[in-house]
Amino acid sequence: MRERLDRAADRIGAAGVGAQRIRRHLHDRELHRWWLEEQDWRSRRGKKTGVPRTVSLTIALPLEAPARLRYGRFPVTDTGRADYRAARAVVTRLCSPVGTPPIESGQHNQAA
Repeated sequence: MRERLDRAADRIGAAGVGAQRIRRHLHDRELHRWWLEEQDWRSRRGKKTGVPRTVSLTIALPLEAPARLRYGRFPVTDTGRADYRAARAVVTRLCSPVGTPPIESGQHNQAA
């Protein structure tokens, strides 16, 4: 039965949709966690100022490290607003398994 469902999903172009949704959801959760930690850091007293606004080029640690330590400072635009597109690219690049194409938001399935 499972093989028939897999073949049907392949025929209509829906194979792997569940895995894509799971991966996209996990990336969204990590992005949200990073943003919340960034807000917490920004509201803290006594922090160092003048830290460059560049994104860390380090690899994502497999352990539970703070998102700010894993990814660096949350990217911002020239006007100082949060740059979610750049942040999503960082999270996707560092959290995706090697060889897995990045997943963007939105529907990608089109019936043949």
